[in-house]
Amino acid sequence: MKGFFAVVLEALRGLDLASLKRPLVLLATADEESGMCGARSLARLERRLGRHALIGEPTGLRPVRLHKGITMEAIRIQGRSGHSSDPALGNNALEGLHRVMGELLAWRQSLQAQHRNPLFAVEVPTLNLGHVHGGDNPNRICGQCELHIDIRPLPGMSLEDLREALDRRRARWPRRAALRSNGGRCSRGCPPSRPLPRRRSCRRWNPSPAIPQARWPSPPRVPSSTPWEWRR
Repeated sequence: MKGFFAVVLEALRGLDLASLKRPLVLLATADEESGMCGARSLARLERRLGRHALIGEPTGLRPVRLHKGITMEAIRIQGRSGHSSDPALGNNALEGLHRVMGELLAWRQSLQAQHRNPLFAVEVPTLNLGHVHGGDNPNRICGQCELHIDIRPLPGMSLEDLREALDRRRARWPRRAALRSNGGRCSRGCPPSRPLPRRRSCRRWNPSPAIPQARWPSPPRVPSSTPWEWRR
């Protein structure tokens, strides 16, 4: 969507704005993927913005009535470092993480067996093991490591229920594990009977193939930290 503004600014570069008979408005709103606070604030102003609008929206102006949610979590395994020549000197945090990852993948399989929505290109909820960092040297027992995961539930799945299920599975993980959540964004949806989804078509602007098309932005990285203590 941000790419649309670059296209517009380039298109206006050679335009004589003084010759326009009506104002030209370039409008951007914020928070479009969660609370829509930008669009809501604009609507409250009740200002007339013009008779025609050119919308730089990468969905092709097809109404979207469903959206998956998202939560990002970090799982930290705290072990005990030592020299690799004697494993008894420490506790390898990566071995504890291996156990946690196995439980997460089993949980993902269970979620996908229970929940499905054919209206999505990816019909099932997803759980991604996205980032791992830990250890400092091949000849040292890994004393600490951290795994970042991304969960995207379908509409109808609450983040609270997911966190409770994750908390119950924690009993199978390393002892003295403390789970802490940093929030997320719930899935959203509205029934097809609502006025906007019932509209089958919109007037579209078909840009030249030479004009770059906007792409969906990557989801924001939500910093979080869930400590885990890995002990035998």
